[in-house]
Amino acid sequence: MDSISIHGLRFIPKKRIGDARGNVLHMIKAEDGYLDSVHELYLSTTLPGCVKAWKRHQRMVQHQCVATGEMEYVFYDDRPESPTQGQINRFVAGPDVNHGLLIIPPMVWYGFRCVSDQNSVIVNAVSITHDPDEVDRLESDAEQIPFRWAT
Repeated sequence: MDSISIHGLRFIPKKRIGDARGNVLHMIKAEDGYLDSVHELYLSTTLPGCVKAWKRHQRMVQHQCVATGEMEYVFYDDRPESPTQGQINRFVAGPDVNHGLLIIPPMVWYGFRCVSDQNSVIVNAVSITHDPDEVDRLESDAEQIPFRWAT
């Protein structure tokens, strides 16, 4: 569950520097080459136990980092040309487990569930400004996606 297997999906571990006062959690540096493509940066919060699913972006590349809490991500690849078509990929991320940058390419379905006892916060740096016409959405129990969220 802690590896990335969907074609084009990437996870890049990042530094976590901590002491008795708190932590510095790295996400993106200019040297990484992603900042030139960032057009919007926002935070998304999820309450404990809540699921936000399903969506996919037609053009947007997302660069996500879980800043607080812990998230269970689930990805589904239904792209006809993809070598991982039909695969499900689960991945848990947070500041204390798999801290890093998750890069989600266009046309990959995904959702997430807060699996910590506190709110989770995701920082998302995206490649285009939000456009509601380029995102597809399904209900969390959609038949098109062969995955059922734990209750």
